[in-house]
Amino acid sequence: MKKIVITQIFALLFIGAYAQGIYNDGAYIVSTSGSYWVIDNGSFTLTSNSPTIPTQFDNLVITDDASLTLGSASTPAYLTVSDGLAMTTPASVTIPSGSSGSSSLIVGTVSGTGSFTVNRYITGASLDWHLISSPVYGQEISGDFTPDGADYDFYYYSEPLNMWVNRKNTNASPTDDPPQFDDPEGNGSLDFVAGRGYLAAYNQANPTKSFSGAINQGTISQSVTFSGTTGYKGAYLLGNPYPSSLDWKAPTGWTRDMLRSDGGGYSMYIWNETADNYGTFISNGSDESGTNSVTRYIPPMQGFFVRAASAGPFQMTEDVCVHESVSSWLKNTHVSPNIIRLKVSGTEHGSDEVVLEDNDVADGGAEKWFSFVETAPSLWINHEDKLYSILLDDVVQDKNHYPIGFKPGIEAQYTINATFDAAQYTDLILEDKKLNKLHKLLESQTYRFYAHPQDDPNRFILHFSTVGINETSPEDLIRIWQNGNHIVVQGNQTAERITLTDITGRTLGVWENTKNIPTPKTAGVYLVTVESENQGITKKIIIQ
Repeated sequence: MKKIVITQIFALLFIGAYAQGIYNDGAYIVSTSGSYWVIDNGSFTLTSNSPTIPTQFDNLVITDDASLTLGSASTPAYLTVSDGLAMTTPASVTIPSGSSGSSSLIVGTVSGTGSFTVNRYITGASLDWHLISSPVYGQEISGDFTPDGADYDFYYYSEPLNMWVNRKNTNASPTDDPPQFDDPEGNGSLDFVAGRGYLAAYNQANPTKSFSGAINQGTISQSVTFSGTTGYKGAYLLGNPYPSSLDWKAPTGWTRDMLRSDGGGYSMYIWNETADNYGTFISNGSDESGTNSVTRYIPPMQGFFVRAASAGPFQMTEDVCVHESVSSWLKNTHVSPNIIRLKVSGTEHGSDEVVLEDNDVADGGAEKWFSFVETAPSLWINHEDKLYSILLDDVVQDKNHYPIGFKPGIEAQYTINATFDAAQYTDLILEDKKLNKLHKLLESQTYRFYAHPQDDPNRFILHFSTVGINETSPEDLIRIWQNGNHIVVQGNQTAERITLTDITGRTLGVWENTKNIPTPKTAGVYLVTVESENQGITKKIIIQ
């Protein structure tokens, strides 16, 4: 007998532009009697084409002679069971994953003794690093997670010791000095711990990992520590414990008040192997404010770092679960009217990003985490003696320039690409202090330059003005300073003529088509007049 009893017939009909349904042997099966769904006697496949309009049941029962697969490795499906899922052994649920996407399950409670198989396709080259976690309880870190030979590495991160501890170093088979991976004060066992993240690398490119058992449910808690002694004290590697994404901006479901708060938000960090850098997202930023392709959504089986300000229980519930972004780890973001994004990249060895968000409430953001890959480039915003990857600030009212720090991993050619809403700005200029250049980003969003690791990291300044407010005057775009025996004039246009006068108005010299003029031998106050394209700008300089 094959039957499905339904209370929500709309869940199987066309909703908007999407068709959803449960199929068996190619036949579409619908019943309208009874008080809940029952899947009985057969292997069934759920199809659901949109994470924003998933198939939704109040209750679902899978009998001992039935199984349910959510979509396929090429066509993901999305299922929400708001109340309860009941299963009887050997009933099973399979959640596929492939290069085209991953399926997703959100469920209130699970009862019975059925089993789950949750797959995760991981994009990456051989031996790329990935932060991973388990959606099932008691998954052993063995078998496919620890392939024979030396073709893998697998670590947990110890915050108290500021140390990566290898799975290969165990109490039964120690390969290195303590601590061992399964020490009670460490991972505690050779199983995945619910809510904890791990660092893994596999010889296989684009591996698919399978997690089998009972899925994690209810409140998941991790005891975040704050006892380390290094610069990254409080750094703790967590992991998504559910077979769906997590929404870092969810209004309920998070207990995270032990984390650092800068500007009123909480930051999380995910390693991006393509960028060779950490990406970050802050909870009170806009939807588009993540860096290095990290968004508000933490995909299933994804590990993520947080930074504690004190020890305490970090907790999450199904209230933070969503179906969005399950089909990819790390997607690019879009242009937002209140955001300026700068991305630096070289011909190799990764990239890095910063985000400056105009936010009239917050003043702070996500601190810069530097890459553990020495050859990777690093970019950051200097603000009030702190280094930020994301800075939320009242840009329009407070400032018209921000120092941008940059450190190249190797000597090479680099490119900074700016992303912004051009309609919001009357001027947007990237100043290169090393080369004495002012690059107009409104004319070209790409700036190319050569850099060496020994260069001064305080190389760039971002200047801008917003339409209708505090528009930058020509005087603001001219910088004049003393550099030893020369006065340096820097601007966005070539100076056709520079005139130096003393405080009485006496002309001391006139120079054409240059950026450097001799410094007067006598200390005092002088006036420098710069003429270019029918404009004359005079600034005062003090020679000591």
